[in-house]
Amino acid sequence: MLLDTDNHTLVPRLTPELERDIAELAYWTGDKGIALPLMLTARRMPTWIQPLVDRVLLISNPTHLTRVPALPASPPPSAPRGAHIQHLALSAKIERAQLHDVLRRLPNMHDLTIWTGDTYPELLAPLVGLTNLRRLSVNLHMLLPADAEADLPGGYAPFAHLTHLDLFGHFPTSLIPHLGSDSSPRSPTSP
Repeated sequence: MLLDTDNHTLVPRLTPELERDIAELAYWTGDKGIALPLMLTARRMPTWIQPLVDRVLLISNPTHLTRVPALPASPPPSAPRGAHIQHLALSAKIERAQLHDVLRRLPNMHDLTIWTGDTYPELLAPLVGLTNLRRLSVNLHMLLPADAEADLPGGYAPFAHLTHLDLFGHFPTSLIPHLGSDSSPRSPTSP
């Protein structure tokens, strides 16, 4: 409690930690009648809530690409919005260059779902940069080259840190043991 010197009354004051807990609870309840007034009046509320709002991104229509934060021209004083996005689900077919750009803008992604019907071997290269990627859902048959024994761009590094891999479609089961390593399924003595 603080003493208001003008009115000589006690003004309630919460610790920043307790304020943050209240802000997060208000956000997670989904009650806009609670969260919106807090967002408009509590000066720290947007700083605390924006990372929660930005954690999950669904692109189910190509027009949703506007939701992907642009990369800043210079490093901002605080983390860019793209740094907060950890979960991305793509279910809309978008141009390949746009998909590569989206993956480049979201370096801290943990979960990636690509259900676009257009996965291809060149998509492995941008996946290499996603070092925090732990869960991937993809059509492996379309992601890997037609010659499954071929060397991949970037090797099998995109799969090395995964803890969960959701595969659908047809895929060569002989490759599954190699997905957890950086090496090709070819042995050094293979022609």
